[in-house]
Amino acid sequence: MTGGDTLPDFEPQRDFKESCFDLRGTIEVIKLNVKLLKAKTANGIGIVGSSEQPMAVSEILANLQLAYRHLENARMRLGKAVQVYDGGGSCYPR
Repeated sequence: MTGGDTLPDFEPQRDFKESCFDLRGTIEVIKLNVKLLKAKTANGIGIVGSSEQPMAVSEILANLQLAYRHLENARMRLGKAVQVYDGGGSCYPR
């Protein structure tokens, strides 16, 4: 997947839980990329600022952390959707 791509059209035969688990896996990959970007940013890699506009690295890091937390929340919510779909079960992979 690249930026702007979407999942293929929802196929009626495709299992709801399988679709949710696929999305959860995709979110896990995105979380890892956000975490790596945050680490690079904290080490000063990849940040280019002008002398007129000094970069607020602490604000960048804070926003990356918030993005990570929102991804964690989205992943958990997909798990909760499956939980309700299953009638309340709570054991899911990853």
